[in-house]
Amino acid sequence: MFTSGSTGRPKGILSSHRNLVSTVSGQSYGRFGPDEVFLQCSPVSWDAFSLEFWGALLHGGISVMQRGSGRNRC
Repeated sequence: MFTSGSTGRPKGILSSHRNLVSTVSGQSYGRFGPDEVFLQCSPVSWDAFSLEFWGALLHGGISVMQRGSGRNRC
């Protein structure tokens, strides 16, 4: 995936499965659960995609994919 971090310049990063699971299960800033619906509108190569997509699915929620329009409308 890609992130700009603190530099503002995009860079590719690698993240393990363990880190991804920790990101979406070991946090307190979002609510994930079977009654939650998330609109996935971040590009799949961006780090925010992990929360919108995997956060919902790893907790039994629903991830709704935004219809492709050539630009991000979220």
